[in-house]
Amino acid sequence: MTGDGGRGGRRYLGYSQAELDGLYEAARQVPDVDEYLDRFEARSVAARAASDPLLDVAYGEHPRERLDVFPAATPGAPAVFFFHGGYWRASTKERYSFLADGIVALDATLVVVEYALMPAVTMTQLLDQCRRALAHVHANAAQLHCDSTRLHLTGHSAGGHIVAMLMATDWEPWGVGPDAVRGGLALSGLFDLEPIRQSYLDETLRLGIEDVFDNSPLRLGPTVRAPLHLSVGGDEGAEFIRQARAMQVQWDSRSAPIETAVLAGHNHYSLVESLADPRSELCQVLRRHMDAA
Repeated sequence: MTGDGGRGGRRYLGYSQAELDGLYEAARQVPDVDEYLDRFEARSVAARAASDPLLDVAYGEHPRERLDVFPAATPGAPAVFFFHGGYWRASTKERYSFLADGIVALDATLVVVEYALMPAVTMTQLLDQCRRALAHVHANAAQLHCDSTRLHLTGHSAGGHIVAMLMATDWEPWGVGPDAVRGGLALSGLFDLEPIRQSYLDETLRLGIEDVFDNSPLRLGPTVRAPLHLSVGGDEGAEFIRQARAMQVQWDSRSAPIETAVLAGHNHYSLVESLADPRSELCQVLRRHMDAA
């Protein structure tokens, strides 16, 4: 554990260590979390069986550098990437196949990305894997049933952080055109790594101060001109809401096209589940981004 003050002393933003840890224990904030996760798994099994997805498409050499692709009905449709959460240290792409229920209904191809987990890789290596995933889809769009010039990013929790970092990436060295990324949707995102570094999570993540400055979207600026939408559940912990609002202020000051919504009645898990409903507010944000593109 980094920082001063011990388990009971005052730390980041005046929180005690126990308070700070509690604000980032997302699963404990949702009493019926297991019901959500069981439903995600069951719906995902059904989604894979009901369609003809391209599973475990390799985009690199690491065993977890894999994609699952759920093609749209229309050839050359926009691609919607999804980056899962799990605090960069847990979860799998298979849990989120069910999002195809919403994304494919929008006539878009869903690309669910898996990446290596910390601490086996560093934060920078993990982010480079996600960049490599996007570059792979961009270079192989025809085979993956999507349009290389209409790429949309979505992600949940740690995946929301990944979305914002990809919006802050210089894509020229990756062989991706400057206007290929057409929109971002970050759900319950984490945009400043400093409170993460000071929390219980750092026992696994082992973040350095260089990670905070190099890999915190809040401290960077956008390089992609596409709109970024931040959504957070109204029933989420105060830190998730604060991070979204702080990100709004910082990127708005850089004239970035960014907007934030706190969705009443949603918690950390119901928010991402709503992305599987094409009538939901989140899917309508995606529709607006795709129509504008």
